Amino acid sequence: MTPQNLSLDPIGFLYTSAEGGRKAIERGAGALGILVEATQAYLGGGRGAQEADTARREGFDIVKGYARDNGLVLGGRFFQRIAHDRSQIGAGAEHTVFFDPGTQRVVKLTHEDVIGDGTLGAKGGSAEYFESLYLSDQLLGDVSQTPRFEGVVTLVGATTPQVITSYLFVKGRKARNAEITEDLIKQGFTRVEARKSVNLWEHKDAGVKIYDAVPSNVLRDGRGILHYIDVDLIPVTSLADTLSRIGKKMPMATKLSSASAKLSRGVEKLLKQAELRQASLSQQPKLTLAEAREQGRRTQREESDSDL
Repeated sequence: MTPQNLSLDPIGFLYTSAEGGRKAIERGAGALGILVEATQAYLGGGRGAQEADTARREGFDIVKGYARDNGLVLGGRFFQRIAHDRSQIGAGAEHTVFFDPGTQRVVKLTHEDVIGDGTLGAKGGSAEYFESLYLSDQLLGDVSQTPRFEGVVTLVGATTPQVITSYLFVKGRKARNAEITEDLIKQGFTRVEARKSVNLWEHKDAGVKIYDAVPSNVLRDGRGILHYIDVDLIPVTSLADTLSRIGKKMPMATKLSSASAKLSRGVEKLLKQAELRQASLSQQPKLTLAEAREQGRRTQREESDSDL
């Protein structure tokens, strides 16, 4: 049974009519797996600089085309008037963040790609962006696919569209480095590199590396569970390989049954912790916009301990 807090209902201030994307979201057009599969051919890794630039542009064209074909191109003036004035709760290096009390979802608007090559946030391109989000959900999130693609919007005065995604809000405080270290080790990760701005870990059984596992990207809820809200997950070899290691196929393919998937003990520990996160999220109380804003202000004020 899907907990009430994991509602996939369209977000009110984004979709005010069927023409604005409501029907598209209701029929599942916001599933990250679709965009992951559509943009995989445009990953920039292993290419020369010019080829990588072309791949980023072409991958971003895929995202824009998908949004256009599914009614997920949002009105810039409307978004700025409603979202910025009424629901913004914070901003970071890659996103401006909003909150929708009705669905208890955080809405993230990527910063504008001023170069116009399809770069999203700090990611190399849209393919890397959606791959990381999808892997984060599969390995560190919960089984109900709470991350969602909401569409693209071109704000007044902007030159290129910006991507909008959403996630279930996590009520909690900024995690401490010692807590993150303990939690990652418990899940089977080993540290590869420790720098204040990176903190790189690898899960060899799952075939994935995790970047930016630092306090500003991890929240600890009231039950002591850590939630990785803005980290980067990168496959060591390929997305298909990583998914096969955790008993799944590519997003649009049929998932392997649990009986046929031979999972290592390390992967089992990783997925078990994801289940604990889902259970904890399903029990958290609903927040008002004022409460979400206060948490945002509080986490901004909290100093991150520097010892990794």
